[in-house]
Amino acid sequence: GQDGMMGGGRMMMMMKKHPGWVFLKNQMNVPGGYRRVLSTTLWVGSFNADGVNEHDLGNLFARFGYVEDVTIKRAVGSVFVTMRDRIEAETAKSKCFGVGILASCKVGWGHGAGINRDMYDYRTGEALITENAFQQFGDPNLP
Repeated sequence: GQDGMMGGGRMMMMMKKHPGWVFLKNQMNVPGGYRRVLSTTLWVGSFNADGVNEHDLGNLFARFGYVEDVTIKRAVGSVFVTMRDRIEAETAKSKCFGVGILASCKVGWGHGAGINRDMYDYRTGEALITENAFQQFGDPNLP
């Protein structure tokens, strides 16, 4: 993908790559050594639009908010779109159905960096990650 494609002059060396999730303020009932996070990554399945690139998809999703990253996995017919924050991701998830090249696609939550699939809820996009993964991938500058 192209980092920060919609972000103009963002300095990548100053900030870590967006992990595809944000810290959830409510940390009640979280086991020690873990943090609760919410995905900002959308999974788009059944994608088979030939000739469409990351930039095209970034522009499509940018109408819903700031696009951090777009990765196309053509071999499996999937796309992963990372939005800057959860509200923008929720807006994109709810409004992109049937839009242009996504007309026949399925859209759900994808998991971000450092998330163990066994601790991830694909329905809600909520996950528990280890404190180590949080420190490795998290960025205090993210919203």
